[in-house]
Amino acid sequence: MPAVPRFIIAMTNVEPDNIADAVAALLCRPDPDRMFLLRSQRLRVLALGHGMAAFLDFMVALCDAQHQALKDLPLGPVPDATAVARAARDGLPAVDAELWSRDPCWIEALHRIAATMADVAMPRAARAALVDLYQMDTRWFEDLANRFLVGGVPPVDRAHTVFITAALQVYFSRIAAVIDVRALHNIPGVVARCPVCGAAPLAGIIMTPGGSRDLHCSLCATVWRSAPDLCSQCGATGGRGHHSAAGQGGRIRAETCDLCRHYLKIIDRSRDDAAEALADDLASLEFDFQLVEAGWHRTAPNPFLLGG
Repeated sequence: MPAVPRFIIAMTNVEPDNIADAVAALLCRPDPDRMFLLRSQRLRVLALGHGMAAFLDFMVALCDAQHQALKDLPLGPVPDATAVARAARDGLPAVDAELWSRDPCWIEALHRIAATMADVAMPRAARAALVDLYQMDTRWFEDLANRFLVGGVPPVDRAHTVFITAALQVYFSRIAAVIDVRALHNIPGVVARCPVCGAAPLAGIIMTPGGSRDLHCSLCATVWRSAPDLCSQCGATGGRGHHSAAGQGGRIRAETCDLCRHYLKIIDRSRDDAAEALADDLASLEFDFQLVEAGWHRTAPNPFLLGG
């Protein structure tokens, strides 16, 4: 995992009996049994009358396939509290997705997703990629997953990565849902990468009016607290700007940094409690285009846009 800025937070002098409460205030684990279904429902609403309705409908089907893939899916090994605590003391994520030895159940999830998507209308590139998946072996799947996790997917495989990502989200969100996060009280700070799996944040989330900006993991869907006065890309203070997406009533915003010229999209759930990070991000791509045209660079891409 490459070095990232460390956002120091007040986790000192936490009494043992209060560790669980302290961690709970800083980190929210995903609920895979509900997450993909709720995401699908949100995308279905956002697709109505949307200029990218066909793509959003495809994503509805993909999220439904992720939800169906969960049924009776084996979990595989999960790090115990000692391993989580050791990683936290070293300033590492609890389960470093780049280095973690994945259980083959993630490939079972991929096969299930592919089977469910067989008759779904989808972009031509996605259809061709889906056909390819039926012909590939386990080594190819593992290699492409590794490339995706380190950010090295070749252009020819970007459409394939949409399905690989879907399966990896199922796999890592289930691990994040069950690990003992109490051990994370030893982590020396909150980093710009997910403290559970090490992936980059997809977006910032605001839950209450005037509340803190939390970060939503693009891979395992953990939500964690970060220092609000620091850039989520470079860790700088100062030179921060805020931009609102037109016609969204302040629900979709961007937090920019003049130093590194990156931006983080912010989803304000206090203005719409039905908002969901990945769904609302996909449905507001026009805002991203405007920001890029203005010279800003996105902190981390939505993983389902790698297919173009």
